[in-house]
Amino acid sequence: IINENNTFKIKITNTGTVPVFFNILDMLGDKTCKVIVPYDGESPEDFRIIPGSYIEFDEVVTDEYSFGIERLKIFTSLHPLDLRSVANRSLTRSTSNTGLSLLDNDYGRSTRGSTATRLNYEEINIVNVDMEIRSAGYAKDRSVKKEPELGFGSLASKSTNIRLRNTTQETIYFNVLAQQPDGSFSVVYPSGNVHPYDCYVKFDSAGEFNLPKVFAENEQVMAVYSDRPFHLADHTNAEKDLNQLLLGIMREGRIPGTPLNKMGVLHQLYRPATLATTERAGSNLAIKLLTPKVANERALNLKAKTRTFELAGMAYTEGYLPVKTIKINGDVASYDPNLKLFERSLELQSGKNRVVIEATDEKGFSLTQILEVELEGSNTLVKGEGKNYFLGIGINKYKLWPELFNAEDDVIRFANLLKSKYNFAPGDVTLLLDTAANRKNIIKNIRYYLSKAGPNDNVIIYLSGHGNEDQLAAGDYYFIPQESDPDDVATAVKSTDIVDNFKRIKAMHCVLIVDACYSGMITNSVYGVGSTIATQKNNEVELPSKWIITSGRATKVLDGEKGKNSPFAASLINYLQDNTDPSQLRIGRIISYLEDVVPKISNQKPLGKKIEGEGELIFKKK
Repeated sequence: IINENNTFKIKITNTGTVPVFFNILDMLGDKTCKVIVPYDGESPEDFRIIPGSYIEFDEVVTDEYSFGIERLKIFTSLHPLDLRSVANRSLTRSTSNTGLSLLDNDYGRSTRGSTATRLNYEEINIVNVDMEIRSAGYAKDRSVKKEPELGFGSLASKSTNIRLRNTTQETIYFNVLAQQPDGSFSVVYPSGNVHPYDCYVKFDSAGEFNLPKVFAENEQVMAVYSDRPFHLADHTNAEKDLNQLLLGIMREGRIPGTPLNKMGVLHQLYRPATLATTERAGSNLAIKLLTPKVANERALNLKAKTRTFELAGMAYTEGYLPVKTIKINGDVASYDPNLKLFERSLELQSGKNRVVIEATDEKGFSLTQILEVELEGSNTLVKGEGKNYFLGIGINKYKLWPELFNAEDDVIRFANLLKSKYNFAPGDVTLLLDTAANRKNIIKNIRYYLSKAGPNDNVIIYLSGHGNEDQLAAGDYYFIPQESDPDDVATAVKSTDIVDNFKRIKAMHCVLIVDACYSGMITNSVYGVGSTIATQKNNEVELPSKWIITSGRATKVLDGEKGKNSPFAASLINYLQDNTDPSQLRIGRIISYLEDVVPKISNQKPLGKKIEGEGELIFKKK
């Protein structure tokens, strides 16, 4: 951790046998960059290190640096290198400057994530240097972690005053949200002429702000804060509304893929400072749901499209204190007393389901909220065996990316195995190979199962080819279609395009398999990733589930020798080919096997996670 006004030292040592030249870039939060070395007016030829020597220089952390995680990139080359032309320009892959390809390319290795070298250098090396920068005030007591405090000012006819006391050791920026009658949240501050840069409170101080809204007594008020300016509405879309965004922030303390990596949430029931009331016992308890969105407090009638019903919300007492217990249908639910957040996944039965949420405080007083949830289409659901669907996407021959040896054959062999030994009918197996695996077709064919797959069906989707991380949006992952341009990220398939559609498939069991570089990062698109291994139950086949299996973590993975399968694919196919014991054909057991065997034949470690439901897919032989 480095504090504002501190000086840090960078030392680069040349342990090789030939001179090297170097550049240093600072990757800024707004997706631009600042070239630290070479200095203005200096020649790139002057920044050279001879063998057996080193160079040091000092850098002072000023207000040009953003608080939070800061990344420097050190480029070394056998030839003079000058990246100053990219300074203060967008670093998205759509930028045409050839120097930017250094940020995305892998040099001299055949892996499922490399692009063709565009610069005529014998060798380029890139080293990331990460540091966390805090305000100068943070240095006072970095061992104490405190949250800001949210309160309310005096009543007004057309507005509401809130007070925010910053007890942290750095300046915080904030948004204020209000819950609407339908249960959704909206941003009420900043608004109008108030810019996100104006919504801040300096460390160890307090501020009072006038909001253009009159809150009703006991109305839910939330404040989301971070170490840099932001507007939450900029991070919502048709796939993720504010309620889902808030739940993700509460779980992870950040918004993946953005510079907002140090966030917190405060919430209170509105009670103005000048209002004096006499309360009955227990009236200081509050239950506020994030999902599902609800409009009232009792006997709510809701519709559910899937058997798995996700419940998440907040429960607390007056003064923003945690409750003692939170129960759902009589069972104690998972509850985080710091976040005041409870979560529970329920399996709905056919017809109407009664969901009772009960919060109890330390004095024994309780508050109950009741939901009536009807499973849509449950009256016409027919028990029995459904269909098994498989979508295989394999790409060897790319238009602009290096050719792979085995990606296409990996999915072909896996598909043939499903058809020959397991209950996958040829008409229910779809393959997209090479030129057919373009961006449009990939998304279209995944979405096909949103309408095709029924509640008794199983769906397996297997992606094999190049993958890449977005260097400029931490945590973002892309699967590379056949026609993708390495310099234009918009031509790739973002992880959310895959995972969000995958999660909406209404099948009994769904499995997503990804064999590509950085494939483990696809799970960053899933909030609240579940357990790695399923807990065996007598009715796991009847309980729905969704799983993601990747050939590696946030690293490169091997394509394998030409004419053979990748280490991951070979292990998976051989296991399903050789096993005859039904108990060993559970998806959880297969994941355990892959996590044990693949690292022994490669430098990668597969990842398997259940992301929804309580069930487990079992491969059934013919």
